[in-house]
Amino acid sequence: MPRRAVLKIAGGVALAAVGGATWRACRAGLLDTDESPYELWDQWSSGQLDGSRWLVAAAVLAANPHDSQPWWFHITTSSIDVHLDLARALGPVDPHLRQMHLGAGCAIENLVVAGRGRGLDVAIESSAGAPTTLMARARVAGPVATEHRHFEALARRHTNRGPYRRDQALTAAMIDALDSQVGDAATRLLLFDAGSAEGRAFGEAVIWATRRLVVDVPFMEATDRWFRMTPREVALHRDGPSLETAGLGRVARWAAAIGPRPGATTSHDTWVSATIDRHVGTAPMFGAICVRDRGSRDQLVAAGRLWQRLHLEATALGLGAQPLDQLLELADRERELAVERAADPRLVALAPPGWTPVLMFRIGLPIDAAPPSARRKLESFLA
Repeated sequence: MPRRAVLKIAGGVALAAVGGATWRACRAGLLDTDESPYELWDQWSSGQLDGSRWLVAAAVLAANPHDSQPWWFHITTSSIDVHLDLARALGPVDPHLRQMHLGAGCAIENLVVAGRGRGLDVAIESSAGAPTTLMARARVAGPVATEHRHFEALARRHTNRGPYRRDQALTAAMIDALDSQVGDAATRLLLFDAGSAEGRAFGEAVIWATRRLVVDVPFMEATDRWFRMTPREVALHRDGPSLETAGLGRVARWAAAIGPRPGATTSHDTWVSATIDRHVGTAPMFGAICVRDRGSRDQLVAAGRLWQRLHLEATALGLGAQPLDQLLELADRERELAVERAADPRLVALAPPGWTPVLMFRIGLPIDAAPPSARRKLESFLA
């Protein structure tokens, strides 16, 4: 065959390949320019919102389980009520609402940080004993002469699921700064160097739990329902973990988005591999937040507030952080099913006597910055 004909055919094949890839990219939403799933981050930081709506927006930007955004808020002239949105519960992933209560604490802490950063007096009233979805009432007054160290970090805090620099340990000053975030006797912070015996046991427990969870069909079906594979899915739902926030490189994200959607087995195997190689394998330090009674909603809310402070402090220090809650999710699931509690002994081994972990995480210097996660429109949180 003449060389010109070969080049012509090759060019046609290449053009077809590019055209096919472009079509798939358009279908996946990769070439869309609408950034609306992330607009609330910009609206909050650019001053497009004001008053109580601005404070609620700050709360909505908080960390929360599986980006389920499980809150709603009621605004009055002098207060903001923070409620759980039970319609957004995670089912088998969070059967006892441990993670949902932690998320409420995160939202409350962000609300306080934002208010005090603007010189407002924000006082939190507990809803202890209330048989409702009300988690707390924030009384807002002011102005007062106060600032908050975490205010500037609020709009930059994102969960970083990418690789960390395993060979760069946290400095003593960083560890002291994290320890200083514990503000009351209801919570305790544990930090483990990844190379220590405790750190190795922590990582092994997370991997062990992940392998057990991926064979739990109802659990995995519940997690899969929240995952958003393409930008178009993110724009449609404006919630849930996504390919964009999974900690993959740009090329890998593009290839995954325009390729055929992977089956459940492939996706679940990928989660196990990512846990082993990236989440556990690159972390220089692990941590756990503990309480006395994991069945106490007030203690869980306090633990959530501590997690938000830790994550904001980590952001201010240039560190990345990510929950690694698989062992706790397995323990919750075993309690729900009333089966042998294989996870509990590993949890007991991690904590001092009298304390129980309610949130586990990794922390370190990330290789790449984390992108923001999607948020629903502000109006959807107000009632």
